[in-house]
Amino acid sequence: MANESKPNRAGLWLAAILGLGLAAAPAPLAAQTEAPQSGAEIETQRFEDWTLRCRPALATQLRTCHISLQAFAQDSGKQVLQFRVGRFGPEKVLGAVIFVPVGVRLPPGLRIQIDERPPRVFAFEICDSATCQARVVLEGELLDELKAGLTGQVKFQNAAGQMRSVPVSLKGFTAALRALP
Repeated sequence: MANESKPNRAGLWLAAILGLGLAAAPAPLAAQTEAPQSGAEIETQRFEDWTLRCRPALATQLRTCHISLQAFAQDSGKQVLQFRVGRFGPEKVLGAVIFVPVGVRLPPGLRIQIDERPPRVFAFEICDSATCQARVVLEGELLDELKAGLTGQVKFQNAAGQMRSVPVSLKGFTAALRALP
């Protein structure tokens, strides 16, 4: 029975993330700020390399918050990754959405490696005109590693089959996560 509840929990989480609009890709990926809706101001708070963002409740939506980290290519300065973490659905499942630019090879998936630990592989679930996205439920060992880790690598293959490795700082992750409502 426990194995049956995980897909349902993940399914609820994925439905919730889509319903809240947090899975919507930053358009374009290189955009560094989010435009407020209907004059509502987005609250932000920095935790070293991670940022907490909360969008106030609107007439038809609840207040939504996530923490995020953006990574930029050293040669071009273009954004190559956004890592967002939030609580989703009625169960408040902790999860991440990792955005990378389009033009990645889908079958190899996305790899997350924390410090020197073995990488974990996750499938890309959605690609749109600007990004491809992998969604991850954060629990157990993976969550513990993110909290205790110093650095990480997010790896994916480009269209030519070359592995891209994007360094991810975990400085401030735990503090930002604690502040996440």
